[in-house]
Amino acid sequence: MSDTGNLDIERLRAELNEVLSSPLFSRAPTLSRILAFVCEKYFQGQIDSIKEYTIAVEALGRPPDFKPSSDTIVRVIASRIRRRLRQYYETEGAGHEIQIQLPESGYVPQFVYVGQAHNVGEKAQPLPEAPTAPQSDAPAWWARFSWIGGGVLLTAGLALCLLAAWRILHQPKTSTSAGSVNVQAAQSPQEGDPIRIRAGFDGPAYIDSLGRTWQRDQYYTGGTAVVRQFRRVYRTRSQEFYRTARRGDFRYDIPLKPGKYQLHLHFVEPVSEETDLDSGGEQTSRFHVYINDKLALRAFDIVADAAGPNIADERVFTGVTPAGDGYLHLRFVSFMNRAHLTGIEVLPGGDKMHPVRIVASVESVFDHKGNLWGSDRYSLGGKITRRGTPVGNTPDPSLYGSERWGHFTYAIPVAPGRYRLTLKFAETYPAQFRVGERVFDVYCNGVALLRNFDVFAQAGGSNRACDKVFEGLQPNAQGKLVLSFVPVVNYAIVNAIEVAPED
Repeated sequence: MSDTGNLDIERLRAELNEVLSSPLFSRAPTLSRILAFVCEKYFQGQIDSIKEYTIAVEALGRPPDFKPSSDTIVRVIASRIRRRLRQYYETEGAGHEIQIQLPESGYVPQFVYVGQAHNVGEKAQPLPEAPTAPQSDAPAWWARFSWIGGGVLLTAGLALCLLAAWRILHQPKTSTSAGSVNVQAAQSPQEGDPIRIRAGFDGPAYIDSLGRTWQRDQYYTGGTAVVRQFRRVYRTRSQEFYRTARRGDFRYDIPLKPGKYQLHLHFVEPVSEETDLDSGGEQTSRFHVYINDKLALRAFDIVADAAGPNIADERVFTGVTPAGDGYLHLRFVSFMNRAHLTGIEVLPGGDKMHPVRIVASVESVFDHKGNLWGSDRYSLGGKITRRGTPVGNTPDPSLYGSERWGHFTYAIPVAPGRYRLTLKFAETYPAQFRVGERVFDVYCNGVALLRNFDVFAQAGGSNRACDKVFEGLQPNAQGKLVLSFVPVVNYAIVNAIEVAPED
C-alpha cells in the first residue's frame, strides 16, 4: 500500500459533498442538515460543541429550554443518518477511499480511510509506509525458529484456503433462468432489519424515491427474470423499480428470525397502449398467492386490484410469521396466464400496520416528534407545488410547505382493520383568498368525509394549519383507502396525509 498523503480538510469536504448529493440524503433535507452541521463543526475544530443539545438548538431550531431527556429527536435522526450512511457505502459509495461514519455512541463523526479511522478533531495523518524488508535485532536462532513457525502457519493457511475453495465449488448454483434455484444469494437478514427484494433484478442495490434500498433478486426457486419495456407507471415516483419482475410459477423461501412481520407485495400489470381500445387490460393475468402454504390471494388480478393497467399496486399483510423451519414461504401459482411479481418487503412489526405518513412534496420531512413523513406517493392526478409560505398555528410548519392541488386521488394500501385518517390543510396560495373561493369535497372509498370544505373558512384565514381527523375507516375489497379530492369551486388541495391503525 503506497502513501497517498494527508487527509486534508478539502478532501473530507469533497467526500461530504458527494454524500450529500446522493438521493439518500438530497431527498432527506433534515438528515442532510444534521450531517453537514456536525461535519462543519469538525472542519472548524469545534468538536466540543457537537452535543445533543447544540444540534437540537442550532441545527433543528429547538428552543433554548430543549431537554434531551424528554425529546429524542436528535437520537432518532442520528440513527437514521447511521443507517443511510451504511446504505450509501454499500451501494454508490462502495468504491470511495474516504468514508464518513457516525459512531453508535455520540455525534462526533469519523472519517475512515483504507481501514484506518480518524476521529473528528484529530488531524489526519498520512498512512505509514510499509517497510521494504523486516528488520530485527533478534539472535539467529530466533530467526530460524520464526522461519519454521512461519512455514507452519503458511501451510495451515493454504489448507484453509483449499477448504474454502472446496466449499465454494460444492455450494448450490444460482441462476436466473426458468426452473433455477437461488437458495441463498445473500447473507440471512439480521433480526429487526427490513428485507426488500426487487424481483427479477440482478444488479447492484437499488434505491427508490423514498430512499429505501432494494436488494437484487434472491431466495427464489423457479420462474423467469424479465426486464420490461419502459412504460410510465402511475401512482409511483420510482419508475425504474417496476421495469423488472419474476414471472411464471415460482416461490420464495426467505430466512426469518422468530417474530411477527408485515409483508408488502408489489405488482404492476404492464399493458401496451396499442392494445384494443375497448379493453382496460382485464384478466391479462390471474394467479394464486400462498403465504406459508395458506391461500392469501385467490385468482389475483392486478388490473382489477389496481383499478387499471400500468398502475403500481401493493398488497399488505400483517402478523406474518416464519414457518416452523425458520423460513417465510411465498408461492405464486399461475391460474390464467403467468403469475408475476415486482417486489417483496418484509418489515418487523406486530399485528397492526405501521402508520403511513405522506407529505405532498418531492422531499421527505420529519415532524417535531421525530416521525418521518415520506415524500408523495400513491397519488394520481393533480400537481405538486411548493409554496414556502410560513404557516402558523402548528408545531410542524414543514408539513404545510407544499401541496397537491387539482382533481386527484390517493390509493393507500392497508391491511384489514380499522384506521384513523388525518388530513392536513393550509390555504397558502399567494393571492389573498376569501371565504368561498376554494371549495371541494373529500371522499374515502366513495363515502363523503368532507362536503363543500373551505380551508380558508375552517382555518380562520390564510397560512394557518387546519387538520381534519376521521375514525373507523376500513379498506375496500382491494385493500385500499381510496381518497378522492373533488373540486367544487376552484381546485382541491391537501398538504399531508396520515393513516394509522386504531388501538
